Amino acid sequence: MRPHVHVNCPDGEAKFWITPTVALAHNQGLSEKQTHELAKLVEEHRDEIDKAWKSTSVAEVSNISAHGFWLLIGEREYFLPFDVHPWFREAKVSQILNVDLLHGQHLHWPDLDIDIELNSLIEPEKYPLIYT
Repeated sequence: MRPHVHVNCPDGEAKFWITPTVALAHNQGLSEKQTHELAKLVEEHRDEIDKAWKSTSVAEVSNISAHGFWLLIGEREYFLPFDVHPWFREAKVSQILNVDLLHGQHLHWPDLDIDIELNSLIEPEKYPLIYT
């Protein structure tokens, strides 16, 4: 997964790649002036961000909505809708964000005691989930 940082501001949010150079990856609601200033700030703290990045999990929750959440693993993003994964619906944001990828195939949310095999996200038709 390419190292990056998310920046949240009152006016919106932005995502910056930090390698090979600092570059704007995504902008939601911020002006060009704001993103330029944020890029300078990210550049000033690039070494710290890179060090923190290297100590994090290889699975990242990139967004949460009322309908579900997006999980970034490597270069691929997966959407986990609450209709299909209802045990996440009432979870706190901090609990959803705390995810580990174990052995390259096993997703584990320790705060929720939830485990999902990555293959079930890659080929969901082969792994029908039944919630009762």
